[in-house]
Amino acid sequence: MSEYGLSILFSIKRYLDAAANDSEGYQRAVRLLIQGAALHAPEFETSEYVNFREQSARILKDLVESASPDAAVAAAGAMNHATAEYNRRLLQGFRMQQTYLHEIIRLLSATISELAETGQSSARQLQEVERQIERACYVEDFQKARASLSESLRAIREEFQAQREKSVLSLNQCQRQLKEQTGFSTVEIHPGLPDERTGLPARAEAEDAIRQAMAQRQQAYLAVVTMERYAAISQRYGYTIADTALVFLANHLASRLAANDRFFSWGEATVVAVLDRAHPEDTVKRELKQALSERLETTIHIQNRDVLLPVHAAWLLVPLWNQPSPEHVIGRVGMFLAGGADAKL
Repeated sequence: MSEYGLSILFSIKRYLDAAANDSEGYQRAVRLLIQGAALHAPEFETSEYVNFREQSARILKDLVESASPDAAVAAAGAMNHATAEYNRRLLQGFRMQQTYLHEIIRLLSATISELAETGQSSARQLQEVERQIERACYVEDFQKARASLSESLRAIREEFQAQREKSVLSLNQCQRQLKEQTGFSTVEIHPGLPDERTGLPARAEAEDAIRQAMAQRQQAYLAVVTMERYAAISQRYGYTIADTALVFLANHLASRLAANDRFFSWGEATVVAVLDRAHPEDTVKRELKQALSERLETTIHIQNRDVLLPVHAAWLLVPLWNQPSPEHVIGRVGMFLAGGADAKL
């Protein structure tokens, strides 16, 4: 309770004393002020807020049990002290929040600087946001910091998109050289296609291909291949390396399966292929198993050294001509990716 509030209480006391010392009316006013201060206190830390409300309730209870004007003055003083202490902790909490925001931006800046050479300009932008948060005192200051952070993150996305496209072009060049030297076909990457990570047609096109194959009642299979340890590789080496390994897996499949098989991206670490086969299911399973049973390893360049990265996969084969509906097939894929793998290599 502020000094202004106390002055009002003393004015009320003098008025009531002059008007026949109406202590009941005076106590009622004090109770209302205590209840109002407790009711409208801003909630910050739950434990602090609950403690303040309980302290206010105890002060109010002591006031109700005593009917003297002196008890009302004592209750007003106790409430004033409790409010001042709560406000002090509230301000301390806001400053801690500001410190945490400052640390978050510092960590973002450090991470962006380490991820790529082109991240330097983005790191500088984040450092400016960090300084804005450090100086922020009012809502308008945080609004400006938020706008600056949004712009910085947009620039970061553009920088990494440019890096990814550069990596895609380099991979395409390597794949063309591999095809010229070995004769193996590969899944060529197209930066403009919906799935930016792999360059393959996205899941929506895969679902359309499933529906088309089932509508034509052709003897076709859906091969679902998911790369294991994708999350672990991404966490250790970055998403670019994990995506490169996934493209390597797709290229390996394309080199071992028929040239007219259609490949699609499906989710974070999964590729699917629609296989036109007139063979029995067991024969196609053997074909897929043989393609994935080889020792799969790809070389990645990390911190000026080459690292041999093993690539493992789990797979599922679904005959499309005898399924009740495309939705059923899509559901089976979802169950498989959720953990019910039919095969694991």
